[in-house]
Amino acid sequence: MDFQTKVNKIIMNLSILDKVPLASAQLKDDLGFDSLRLVELILAIEDGLSIEIDESDLDPSQIMTVDDLYKLIKKYSS
Repeated sequence: MDFQTKVNKIIMNLSILDKVPLASAQLKDDLGFDSLRLVELILAIEDGLSIEIDESDLDPSQIMTVDDLYKLIKKYSS
């Protein structure tokens, strides 16, 4: 299973979605992730993918869409 599939499952578990989110979906506006839920999402992704994302990469203004999240995780998934 690739990391995007795993991330999609985590997003679906923590949001109101019953289908795979579009890469262009806004985490806040489309999926309902406020700042606290975004932290929960990041922690769940770190646990689910066995990665640790550096705090310097966790600027909420840089993680606006599902695709932004994919790009961030790809940096840590090798």
